[in-house]
Amino acid sequence: MGNRKKAATKAKGTFNIKFRDLKNGRKSIYLDSCIDGKRGREFLKELYIIPETTTEAKEKNKETLRKAEAIKGKRTLELVNNIHGFQTVNSDANVLAYLGDLIKKKENSNTKNLYKCLESRLRQYRGDGITFRQVDKSFCLGFLEYLKTAKNRRGGLLAENTRADYMDKLKCLFNSAEADGIILSNPIRQVKRENMPKRRPTETRYLTIEEVKQLKNTAYLPRPDVRNAFLFGVFTGLRYSDVKSISWGQLKKDSAGRPTLTYTQKKTKKAEVLHLNKGALGNLPPRGEAKDGDLIFGFKSNFGLNDHLNRWVKLAGIGRRITFHQARHTFATTLLTKDATIEAVSKAMGHTEIRTTQRYAKVVAEKVREAVDLLDGLTD
Repeated sequence: MGNRKKAATKAKGTFNIKFRDLKNGRKSIYLDSCIDGKRGREFLKELYIIPETTTEAKEKNKETLRKAEAIKGKRTLELVNNIHGFQTVNSDANVLAYLGDLIKKKENSNTKNLYKCLESRLRQYRGDGITFRQVDKSFCLGFLEYLKTAKNRRGGLLAENTRADYMDKLKCLFNSAEADGIILSNPIRQVKRENMPKRRPTETRYLTIEEVKQLKNTAYLPRPDVRNAFLFGVFTGLRYSDVKSISWGQLKKDSAGRPTLTYTQKKTKKAEVLHLNKGALGNLPPRGEAKDGDLIFGFKSNFGLNDHLNRWVKLAGIGRRITFHQARHTFATTLLTKDATIEAVSKAMGHTEIRTTQRYAKVVAEKVREAVDLLDGLTD
């Protein structure tokens, strides 16, 4: 029995199947646990109780409950095995080393960057030697307190949405560790919802047509590639992750001889064909001797990118900060202002659902109302 290893601690606890009512009449299922006096919840993803309006629905619910009981039995067995001296979790595994492996598997650059930022914050919080044995409810609450006083790159406190992003990614990290059998349950589930950062709706910020003209007429010698890439985004609606990844070979012509860009969205993995207008073509750098596989803009990372953007914006006389993503917002709102249909804008932006595009329509409608309200002054 050489593979037996005495557990560092003996856990005692219970698991109970419970339900939560949802708005659509369904019920989500979760395991309510109490291990060594610590309460926890594990929601069983993709398992729901549905309204029993048909015989088929009743049978489906029975099968769902059987699956929930099987998961409960598995969790109980894991706990019992741990009590009786079998090491079922790799509690001495290093959290940052595991996170580093997770980062390597991420293809989406925005997600990868968020995980890298989380890696840096965890290191600042507890150093390099964090093990999964140390990860519990107290660890999570302590990290939450650390985030409240942590500073951003400009020296200010982290925005609440940023703190929410970190906790979301930490939850994903622990979910992955749980799925890999490194920990028995995600400790973030033990943190009360009211203690978690509240994500607030973000304002959809964009540039006006006049501001775009100001930027077009302003050179930026330190990084002309940043200027060209941003304006290319304004005229195409592409995300930064897509702009930085396109190569010369993806520029083609359709059957009518019009220039197009054939690409696959990094975020959705959806293949797209985008017709390029004069504004987009006018902001492509000279190709020179570049091969088909060479990147058009060739950014190595977005580190410092927004700083360069805002130096250029200030140079153009625009008195507010912007981010690269505002190029995409500008593309959408400008099209809607010019009476393009929401269906056409949705297609142009590569949205998978039209409701994603509708937020831009709401912004434009609000600006129109504000403009109309200005006429009230004429009646005074």
